[in-house]
Amino acid sequence: MTASFPPQGGPLSDTYVALDLETTGLSPERDEIIEVGAVRYQGGRQAATLSAFVNPRRAIPTGVRVLTGIRQEEVDAAPAFDSVAPKLQSFIGMAPVVGHSVSFDLAFLARKGLRPTGPAYDTLDLSTLLMPRLPEYSLSALSRRLDAVHDRPHRALSDAQASMEVFLSLLSRALTLDVGILGEIARLAERAGWPLDSLFRAMEQWKTRTELFSGVGPEGFDIRALAGRLESEKPLSAATSRQPLEAGALAAHLTSNGAFARAFPAFEHRDEQVRMLERVVQAFNDGGELLVEAGTGTGKSVAYLLPAILYALKNGVPVVVSTNTINLQAQLVDKDIPTVLKGLVQAGEDTSDFRFLSLKGRGNYLCLERWAGLRRSAVLTPGQARLVAKALVWLQETESGDRGELYLTPPESQAWPGMSAQGDDLAAGRCTLARKGLCFVQAARKRAESAHVIVVNHALLLADAARGGGLLPPYRHLIIDEAHHLEAVATDALGFEVSEQGIADLLGRAAADGGVADRLAMTVRAGRLSAQVRSGMEARAAGLRQAVESVKGRAHTLFDAVGVFVEKYAESGGGYDRMLRLTSPTRGQADWERIEGQWEDVDLTLADVEKRLSELCSALENVNEETLPGAEALQMDAAAVRQSVVEARERLKAALVNPDQETVYWLVQEGREGGVILRAAPLHVGKLLREKLFNGKDMVVLTSATLSTQKTFAYIKERLAVPDADELLLGSPFDFKRAALLYVPTDMPEPMQAGYAQSLADTLAELGQATGGYMLALFTSHSALRSARNALQGRLEQQGIPVLSQGVDGSPKHLLAAFKANPRMVLLGTASFWEGVDIGSETLKVLVLTRLPFAVPTDPVVSARSQLFDDPFGEYAVPQAILRFKQGFGRLIRKRSDRGVAVVLDSRVRRGYGAAFLQSLPSCTVRNGPLRDAPHAATDWLKGGKG
Repeated sequence: MTASFPPQGGPLSDTYVALDLETTGLSPERDEIIEVGAVRYQGGRQAATLSAFVNPRRAIPTGVRVLTGIRQEEVDAAPAFDSVAPKLQSFIGMAPVVGHSVSFDLAFLARKGLRPTGPAYDTLDLSTLLMPRLPEYSLSALSRRLDAVHDRPHRALSDAQASMEVFLSLLSRALTLDVGILGEIARLAERAGWPLDSLFRAMEQWKTRTELFSGVGPEGFDIRALAGRLESEKPLSAATSRQPLEAGALAAHLTSNGAFARAFPAFEHRDEQVRMLERVVQAFNDGGELLVEAGTGTGKSVAYLLPAILYALKNGVPVVVSTNTINLQAQLVDKDIPTVLKGLVQAGEDTSDFRFLSLKGRGNYLCLERWAGLRRSAVLTPGQARLVAKALVWLQETESGDRGELYLTPPESQAWPGMSAQGDDLAAGRCTLARKGLCFVQAARKRAESAHVIVVNHALLLADAARGGGLLPPYRHLIIDEAHHLEAVATDALGFEVSEQGIADLLGRAAADGGVADRLAMTVRAGRLSAQVRSGMEARAAGLRQAVESVKGRAHTLFDAVGVFVEKYAESGGGYDRMLRLTSPTRGQADWERIEGQWEDVDLTLADVEKRLSELCSALENVNEETLPGAEALQMDAAAVRQSVVEARERLKAALVNPDQETVYWLVQEGREGGVILRAAPLHVGKLLREKLFNGKDMVVLTSATLSTQKTFAYIKERLAVPDADELLLGSPFDFKRAALLYVPTDMPEPMQAGYAQSLADTLAELGQATGGYMLALFTSHSALRSARNALQGRLEQQGIPVLSQGVDGSPKHLLAAFKANPRMVLLGTASFWEGVDIGSETLKVLVLTRLPFAVPTDPVVSARSQLFDDPFGEYAVPQAILRFKQGFGRLIRKRSDRGVAVVLDSRVRRGYGAAFLQSLPSCTVRNGPLRDAPHAATDWLKGGKG
């Protein structure tokens, strides 16, 4: 690698050493170094390299071997780190150390007694600061983005060289920033204890030689430029008469020689997609509610977006499209809608006036007033200072102010609420900057008023419904994708939780370092107030701190008593979470009276905090911003904290002394030593959805790949309270008879029988050996997954087949990347792996469903809702599990050319209610046989046989 960067003087001409280590794991205390790589650059050019294996005197874990390609024999023949350390120390010398997440590497070196003396510059920190809005910040992704050579990812020398090239590119980028911004970042970095402070100070000093004046105003950004970015179009104007859609014309766009085929060479005509489109068109034209199950490969987003876009355009009305997560929102906005627009342009449709956007909750948007207040504050935590600096760079380009454009570390995420727009919605638009049109929330809502299609997530949709509107502009046409999640999201969104830690965090916002009381005291000292007003404000800050302290001890006493109550009355959780549903008999226990008395103490002291915050808000409203800079931002923060205190009081009261009969309440103790959480959820989600969401709409479409059970929508209709909805059940356009073999063993023990765990492990091992990996096994519990992992690893790894498992070997994202990089492995997953995971046929060929995914019957919400049915198991538990089962099965076949095997290792699927699970799947080729035949059936099928 010989890439060089032309010296431009100043920081670009200095000497730097990039460093990377490969290790046996993530813990400096427990793991060991296995490879060292370092590269020295002088004057922008590579001057020297150092590379060495290190003997860890232990086995390299499978995941590390798979990721790095480092062989055990290579490190066994290498010297110990003590022999490498002097060379590395000399190589680094006094130079600054550069690396990607370099604190990780430095922690391992420090554990070995080696501590470089120069500053450390992290390319992850630098890239997230200077290049906001990137989708990924891995070293490989940055190398691609910045044209840095990275030929051997996860090898120490290659990673070090790539880090250095990325670093020098980022330095060049930083030097294009305004000198005032460089100086402000240096100031904030110094306050944050961020090692980048010296680097930015050096850049500021270098740049002042040619750029004497800052072009950035005192606000930290160009007001006119930002105001221009926040301008929105005029609100939609509804057509005087409704213009219906022509189903035939739209369907013609999706034929094999239609507009979409001309726009996209890989486009395939799908009868199922056309049928869905025609029914969605009918719903727009005639109104009503429609349920659509669209099997894998249907292309349902195009089927509903195409009519939605044209109906909105023709009639000047908004259509709201809701999906489950913010990531899926991004997919609709960044990929699916542009795809449909391209097809419509090819069809000759005029879409020049079409407008769309993704809208999120207030807490996702930056509040400029709060950001400015934090920037001026004399008291900042390191996380706050880093976040303010990141936002400073981001503000030079963002049009949305959406935190989704930023990569935030955990401390920065914790600091985000302090500068976000979340809190008292009534305060929106009252600050100075908002009155100048500089409010991201207002801008987003104005854009929504002018948008034809508004993409939201279920949480925002339900939050808007719960408050009776106001977060979204008025709308009467709604499409809900991923509708099988709606009940679960509504359960969370319309419920709540309260914990001692949550109360502590809330009180911290009022009176901890950087909290309202602290900032008030510091702001008052820096202001130009009369002695009397200053004294009064300081007294308010002191009084608020005192009130907060009064709550803390009482809250601890209350939650301690609740914890004792849970331990006494809840069934053992086997070392994990304990849950206790709060029913009338539970509240009738003698020791519950004590809890009610302690609640009263907490409520009285919280009421005092609420009162003091209200008085502070009133006092700040009467203070001139010129005499007390930051008063408006402080007032907004105090109002937001006060509103949170009000909510906390209401929730504690409901959970502990005044329960609502339509709500389920329960207590959770996290592990043996964990704290206690009070939780609540609505009993009847469907009733609330009907009252608050569906009523008053002209048209509602609910769609998903999994809505039916046993080819009927009866279950989902009951759960979502849409009994009269029209139905459309579409299979997949894929030939599942050819694509998928479903193997059901005839001699598998039932999950609770002796021998089940051994049979499970044996079958997984034999399948993995026969197919050479390419296998994903889905579990319903982490304990069963870990047990299988322990049984499998030795057997399969002897055959050169690694076993990686969720929760042990890395995050889901990391595991999926490793699986795709080397599919000759067995991946064990639970929870998030049951749906939303698109692995690809070249990687996943065998899917094992280890158990039917029933909800835990003792879960308080499941238990309470089960009591509403005459046959709780058949009417509630089974249909709920079938939908989950279908989602899991859906991981296997993702495109027309896929071919794979699914094995169900739960014998209950062969009799009684279990037949309903198989009947709900696409029409596969089904084989029943003994466990011993499963490996041969799988390999025969994958070779093109009949299984």
